[in-house]
Amino acid sequence: MNHMQLSTGSHCVFNLKAHLIFVVAYRRKVISSTVLERLKEVFSEVCRRDRVNLLECSGEEDHVHLLISYPPTIWCAN
Repeated sequence: MNHMQLSTGSHCVFNLKAHLIFVVAYRRKVISSTVLERLKEVFSEVCRRDRVNLLECSGEEDHVHLLISYPPTIWCAN
């Protein structure tokens, strides 16, 4: 049996993940390795600030992929 890692809150058990892709306008090839490293720093800081776990961050010259894990309290309707 495949055991996935579950997180717990005060009244819930969850395993929420999102795959986010940020694409450069017109898919222009403008993301260098230096820019990608800086983007990783910025995304890490934003995730840390918002109590989100950044599981993976990678990219190419025209887009960046993020895989995040987040608690259900982050994107609830207001």
